[in-house]
Amino acid sequence: MLAAHLKSALMIHATLSLLREELDAFIKSLDDNTTDDQVILGNISQLDTEDGDKLHGNVVLTLVNVEEESALKNRKLPRYQEGDKILYENPPVNLNLYLLFTACWPTNYDNAIKRLGHVVSFFQHRNQFTLKDATHFADGVDPDDEELSNLRLVLDLYTMTFEQINHLWGSLGGKQAPFVMYKARLASVRYRQTKGSGTAIEDIRGSLNGIN
Repeated sequence: MLAAHLKSALMIHATLSLLREELDAFIKSLDDNTTDDQVILGNISQLDTEDGDKLHGNVVLTLVNVEEESALKNRKLPRYQEGDKILYENPPVNLNLYLLFTACWPTNYDNAIKRLGHVVSFFQHRNQFTLKDATHFADGVDPDDEELSNLRLVLDLYTMTFEQINHLWGSLGGKQAPFVMYKARLASVRYRQTKGSGTAIEDIRGSLNGIN
């Protein structure tokens, strides 16, 4: 069970790291004078705290919600064959990740809006991601990891009502900053653990009127 949780955490971390690295590289490509990181993973609720200075001058990527994709939930147990045995495992968990991108330039609103435009432009021309297509990798993310090889993301702009926006920033405990939210689907979390086994059926016999 612990290994399953570790694999889930690794998949989510790889997902966020992949997006951060690719978006950061895109923004840097628009400004030859930019060498420092422009996109960071961070908890935007800390913006108005003593630690908020660490977020200033960046696009902050925050995971604000995780939900299971219910449409793909009720499926038969996947099976695979090893030798003459058929092994069964739990189906993968398909997740929707709600990602908040906040442009944190409290004293430079023009720059915040500019960076927010870069975020939208990036995901407008590229909204699908896999590790195979990635050109930048964060430390600790192995592109050859078998468990991560099937990672595939599709990002959609997530439009919120004013009521939802008010509730979101109220729950984050801070003042609203220029932001955009995306729904990333589907990050497939899979931990291979056999749930049962059986022998492959190699011969089917039947009878008709008592005659074999």
